[in-house]
Amino acid sequence: MKKFLPILFSTLTSWTHVTAQHETDSLYISSIDSIIRLTEKGIYPLSYKHIKDSSNYRMVNMGLHQGKIVTITYENVDCERTLFYIKNDSLVCVKYILSDPDNRSSLPPRTTHIIYFKNDKPIQTTVSKIWSGAKTCDFFSVDKKDFLKEYYYFKTLFIIKEN
Repeated sequence: MKKFLPILFSTLTSWTHVTAQHETDSLYISSIDSIIRLTEKGIYPLSYKHIKDSSNYRMVNMGLHQGKIVTITYENVDCERTLFYIKNDSLVCVKYILSDPDNRSSLPPRTTHIIYFKNDKPIQTTVSKIWSGAKTCDFFSVDKKDFLKEYYYFKTLFIIKEN
């Protein structure tokens, strides 16, 4: 019995700590979701800068609020769309959408990955899929992406363009 109580107490305290951490992450994610909703509804007045990423052959759109980057968006062909959401110069969320081009007059299949970041580490990922039409675009994959590397690359592009 003497050995059982300390083990039980340590188990309960670590469980409480994990639960508290999870609640903190949930609150953090809720605050990020509210920022995303405000941005998507146009409540944040954004100005846009377009930067040509010649090394990857794509146009990158940066949404600015009071001179600070709030969103970064780019598309590849018709299959891949990536949206970065930034708060206080830190990447907080990535919405990565993979879909086929709509070439058969039916809705294309689409997979949306939403990845929440805290201190440059992913803390939660959600995936939603819409299956309709035929799947033809298999070149892009979330497994091939390094979102943090892309985010810092785009920030560098923006700083170089501003100077």
